[in-house]
Amino acid sequence: MNHDFEDYAQGFRFDSFSGDSFDASLAYIPEAIDCQRCGYCLRGCPTYKVKAEENYSPRGRIRLIERLIRKNEVLNDDELVALKSCTLCRACETVCPSKMDFNELYRQALIASTSRPRKGLAHTFMLSIFVERRPLPRFLNALIHTYQKSGMSRLVQKLPGSWPIDGFKQLSALLPVPYISKTVPHHAKALPPVHHGDVVLFTGCVAKVLDTQTHTATIKLLTRLGYGVRTLAQQTCCGAMHAHDGDVERAKGLARTNINAFSQSGACAVLYNSSGCGAFLSEYDTLLNDEKSDAPSAPPPPIIDILDFLLEEGQIGKLSFQGLKTKVAVHEPCSQRNVLKSQDLIYTALAQIPDLDIVALANNAMCCGAGGTQMMTQPELASPLRDEKVQALLDSEAEILLSTNLTCALHLAQGVRETGRNILAMHPVTLLAQQMI
Repeated sequence: MNHDFEDYAQGFRFDSFSGDSFDASLAYIPEAIDCQRCGYCLRGCPTYKVKAEENYSPRGRIRLIERLIRKNEVLNDDELVALKSCTLCRACETVCPSKMDFNELYRQALIASTSRPRKGLAHTFMLSIFVERRPLPRFLNALIHTYQKSGMSRLVQKLPGSWPIDGFKQLSALLPVPYISKTVPHHAKALPPVHHGDVVLFTGCVAKVLDTQTHTATIKLLTRLGYGVRTLAQQTCCGAMHAHDGDVERAKGLARTNINAFSQSGACAVLYNSSGCGAFLSEYDTLLNDEKSDAPSAPPPPIIDILDFLLEEGQIGKLSFQGLKTKVAVHEPCSQRNVLKSQDLIYTALAQIPDLDIVALANNAMCCGAGGTQMMTQPELASPLRDEKVQALLDSEAEILLSTNLTCALHLAQGVRETGRNILAMHPVTLLAQQMI
């Protein structure tokens, strides 16, 4: 027996357990011998990169999870903060020799945790206003326009720091500048001479207000290709933000609402343009795996990335694009890279634009720190990660930053503004629609 290894493993509290004590309803927690102490997960972990503390690494968090859901221990405040600081970039899953499902482990831990760090008022406000109450987009559009043009946004940034104010400063700084809102139609008809059928565009919650430019660009491309595009009044938030906060039951409720809406749509496909939403939508089956009895009578249509749909069967090859002699830097969101594993779609789609100089943002494998809403709740971790990405962008000398994840784009654009530089940030489909002839 390797006593040194056993001592090491016990130090990290990966206690062995017998088959008799294993509960199949729980996520898999590795035995001591399953952790190879290789440290591969540390190299790509964004929070460990900033803090360099074991509890802020996947290996350390697995120790905390084991204590929480196997031993029913109560974590202290510092341990709970370290556990909750995970951005769920899931880079650890891509390198783990033991192939541990960290996402499921983390979800089990959040369910088991009876106490959680206090959320900021801005974070609670955002979930409430964008998801729970869902006011008319035109109301929020008017509110944001007034907020920015009246000078209130500058006033908020000058207020002295405090617990509630700091959160609103973070939220205010993330808003696009200038804020541009476009009307997203409920039903856009296919342009003649062909009509291949209707698709549903998943508009999400935050993106429904803050990323209408991407939605209208998506519709422009699809209608030109002969597809009618519908947005469903019944669809709601994908649930990713709630699941990340530990409110898994609410996330399941949102998932069921969306699946029912998709199933009743009669569309040939459901398309998403935000990889963050897409990653969570792609795992609805796993999220609801114990609720087969509640499944809709008709199966929902396939849920597909807009770039994948455009490239499928050469669809995008039917379009013509004006050349653009500009350098663009591609940010690969963790949702696209580590969950959907489809980052190559971005480059293939952009290659349709003649003369475009396409470069990958340096160190794309490292998370930018956005983590859904984590850039608001833990700016002390998110900002250093963002600033490193922004410096890589400046070093690339690109004029446009392209990202398929809205919160990542907002986070990085904020960092660019703080440098005083003017670099456009947009979704790849926005650039494609802009250059379409």
